Amino acid sequence: MLGVRHPISSLSWHADKRKILIGTEGNEVWELSSEDGSNINDGPLVSAHASSPMAISAHPNGTTFATVADDGFLRVWNDENTSLDLAMPSRACAYSPDGRMLAVGFGKPVKDTAKTINGKWVIIDVSGRSYCIIAERRDSRKFIREMKWYSNGDRLAVGSDKIYVYQLASETNPALKVDISLVSTIDMNSPSIHFDFSKDGKYLRVNSEANELMWFEADPAIRISEASLMKDIEWESDTCVFDWNVQGTHHPEGPNVRSLDCYTEDCSSVVTGGDDGVLRMYSYPCTSTRSNFLSYVGHDGAVSSVMILKGGSHVISAGDDHAIMIWRHEIDDKYGDRLLSERQESSVIDAVDATDICHTALYGCADQIIFPTSGLCVLLDAKRSTQNLFQQHNSQIGTVATSSSRQLVASGDSCSDFPTKIWIWDPQTCTEIASLSDSRLRGVSVLAFSPDENRLACVSSDENHRIFVWTAINGNWSNAYLSAYSMGGHEKISFVQFTQTQLITGGRNNLNFWSFVPNLSVSKGVVSTQSQDDTLLLCGALV
Repeated sequence: MLGVRHPISSLSWHADKRKILIGTEGNEVWELSSEDGSNINDGPLVSAHASSPMAISAHPNGTTFATVADDGFLRVWNDENTSLDLAMPSRACAYSPDGRMLAVGFGKPVKDTAKTINGKWVIIDVSGRSYCIIAERRDSRKFIREMKWYSNGDRLAVGSDKIYVYQLASETNPALKVDISLVSTIDMNSPSIHFDFSKDGKYLRVNSEANELMWFEADPAIRISEASLMKDIEWESDTCVFDWNVQGTHHPEGPNVRSLDCYTEDCSSVVTGGDDGVLRMYSYPCTSTRSNFLSYVGHDGAVSSVMILKGGSHVISAGDDHAIMIWRHEIDDKYGDRLLSERQESSVIDAVDATDICHTALYGCADQIIFPTSGLCVLLDAKRSTQNLFQQHNSQIGTVATSSSRQLVASGDSCSDFPTKIWIWDPQTCTEIASLSDSRLRGVSVLAFSPDENRLACVSSDENHRIFVWTAINGNWSNAYLSAYSMGGHEKISFVQFTQTQLITGGRNNLNFWSFVPNLSVSKGVVSTQSQDDTLLLCGALV
């Protein structure tokens, strides 16, 4: 009925408003009427890519950008947030210089369906509200990795196992159409991953998968072996991760730089995305590994793509954590330097993969919608189309819970490699109220407040599924203490609920009732007497 393509991972019921939030494993949040099940909105409240890595291309207007991913969707992010089902995975896209067309390349390293046509690419008319494919081509049998237009719009380079340079002729009368002809083919020993056109369009600067830096004449595809001949060439863009002007971004014992972009106006800067999920900003050019830089943490996973919008106002980053983040790119008037505003993201578009998160979307106070993405909690005001972010976590968030009054939110780290913390915070101000931890806590998989909001139950994500209960003294969470603890068992626990006198947990082949006197003691419930197979309880509610 809703057109939901992915399994449902969470439900949140707002009884007073008679609404239900549905979260899916495809990173969507839907809002339904609890009376008749109808969709309250025209579509999902939140929609995002269901897979990564993602490719980004910025529109020349400086306020719009497009993304593609292995889920087969093209998404254009602006005031309207348009999407187009391309039915094939994609890892490369590029806007034309006038912004009327978008080139998209298809394929992935390992084909998992016969519908995937590696090496195919198309040009889409994105000048109106209805997007349509106006040209297509295929000259390679390998997936497309990179695409780049020349600034006058008459040439397009497409990178796969080779680099193909095409001549384009477009017409707008009676409708937009494009004629494509192959100009040259650049043979590569290793596939290209990044390249830039020179300002005169004669040359291509190329990075390969083998970490090579090479230069070619775009036509007739001749390699220029003498690097000194290229030292005075000016380039239209600076996206090659291996180049003289950005060699200082590579540190001997540092993370690999997966993607970068340069802003060369005003206070010039380089923004890089690494395997460690950190964005780093340097002054441009950056030729020494001793160069100072600023670090910005947000992604939980490698940053596969980073791009500075035209005009330099914002930086867009996409990570292997399925999250797209928008960062404000500002000038510090005191020092005249470029910086990303206090390591804070101005917006988060995607929701993290919800497979292992118990509560993907919840109602907060004042009709806010709360969902985790990577190491952030997003508070979405759908009516105003605004976001606030809770950013105290240093790793991916495992789960989120709200109190019965929705005046408190608890969120816990999923990662067991670091000291695990649970944060209790105010959803109206996104400020910390208290943090809870214990040396035995290794990752958080389930959280739940008691009805009186004075206790919080936690289930750890380790093999013993340990159960912790914290109690606030007179409702003051800054003075909370660990009041109960027990091993939960080897079977996964999917939910926890408080009654007035007990704690109830359930999951795979288990339904247990815990009393608090003298400590947590368990009475096992009967899950099923009819089935010989495993019984998985996904959620539970008190009525």
